[in-house]
Amino acid sequence: MNTSTWSDIVYYLEGSCNTLHEALEAFNMTELENDDTFLSFLDDQIFYCVQCGWWCPKDEENIVAGEQMCDCCYL
Repeated sequence: MNTSTWSDIVYYLEGSCNTLHEALEAFNMTELENDDTFLSFLDDQIFYCVQCGWWCPKDEENIVAGEQMCDCCYL
């Protein structure tokens, strides 16, 4: 487990509309796509807003009808 690289992936995604697959390819870590430990780490740091398609920090997360939405889209 290389949490330093994991943090780099989170940093790469946050504030972007890149896909998880693109990020994992950029770091040559595509094997993490189905790794529950990594995905749990990712979920603790950021989330993907279903409304705008951007990766946002967890403190901006709102759950609307069971979907994750950022503050900008929620308000």
